[in-house]
Amino acid sequence: MGFFRESHFFMLSFESEYGRITWKKPYGSVIIVGTKKGMLNILVLMTFITFLFSAEYGLPTNTTRRITGTFGECRITSNTYVKRLNIGIAISTNSMENTNIYAMNDGVVWKLILNDPSYGNIIYIKHPDGLSTMYAHLNRFSSKFDAILQSVMVEFGEESNTEIEFNSNEYTVRKGDIIGYSGKTGTALAPYCHVEFLDYQQGIYIDPLVYLKDLLDRPDADLEIIKVRVDGKEQNISNGGTYFYRNQYPEIEINARLADNSWNSRYGVHRVQLFFDETEVYQLLFETIPEEYYEQGDLVYGEGSTSSYYWYKLFSNKTGGAVVLNRLSEVSLSKSTKARIVVEDDWGNAKTWSFYLKQE
Repeated sequence: MGFFRESHFFMLSFESEYGRITWKKPYGSVIIVGTKKGMLNILVLMTFITFLFSAEYGLPTNTTRRITGTFGECRITSNTYVKRLNIGIAISTNSMENTNIYAMNDGVVWKLILNDPSYGNIIYIKHPDGLSTMYAHLNRFSSKFDAILQSVMVEFGEESNTEIEFNSNEYTVRKGDIIGYSGKTGTALAPYCHVEFLDYQQGIYIDPLVYLKDLLDRPDADLEIIKVRVDGKEQNISNGGTYFYRNQYPEIEINARLADNSWNSRYGVHRVQLFFDETEVYQLLFETIPEEYYEQGDLVYGEGSTSSYYWYKLFSNKTGGAVVLNRLSEVSLSKSTKARIVVEDDWGNAKTWSFYLKQE
């Protein structure tokens, strides 16, 4: 894969099943890079443009202020069944296509992606504070991108999985500019607005609610602790009950969720803490997720977890990603240990379950 420049022409070169194919195209200042799978990168070289930046982020849609999916929820890839973490949030557009999607802050367009297998049509915007925002499942993009999109689709086809990356400030946007329109492209079952925040310098995804929570409606929802597994044995929740384990420490999984009373929706929780004799020994926190932990959902979610049904694992042989505290290897339990699990949502509500553990 590569690109070359001859005078004012740009040459596209990539490997295919038929050998190495090279095209020339007089695109001026646009460099195109392709691969044999049809993925395309377009880097646009432009001069630097400065503009004022707002420190406050706004909502990407004004259709509703209702959240329908939270950061860190379990997701399972359709082809490999690998558990991964939801690195964004979902905001309802009342299942309507072609509602306006707005830039959440001032910035420059970083990438456009067409026909991604999972996220469909996507736009990325870089902001001066070191963050980028991502908007997915778009039905279509703003008309300001029509010229370059038309050129790409004519060359590579309307159905090709295509990525266009801008190297500088060809397309600046202001907070509130229309950048696209809601849809259900990719694997979305209905139209909605999926957004992500990425610290692109550190490679860390950040819960969008850190920036948007005060702008969204607080859900009419209750935290639920439904069942527990100890050493793989599924059991009912009993306040003050006793549960038995076999090894040095119990392998505990908790089935918990945030249940929306108004919309019959189920969301993931923000934090899960495990205490032994009032000492915190384990914590899951869904606030930041480094890129390398994106597809390590098995570290957090147990067997039977889905996009709306969550078994949170409170044991692991390592710390990282959503596992922000792991002191299990330091634990020396008595014959009967008082234990406590606390689950918390993004709005500071908490639910506690107390019980006892005994070694068999």
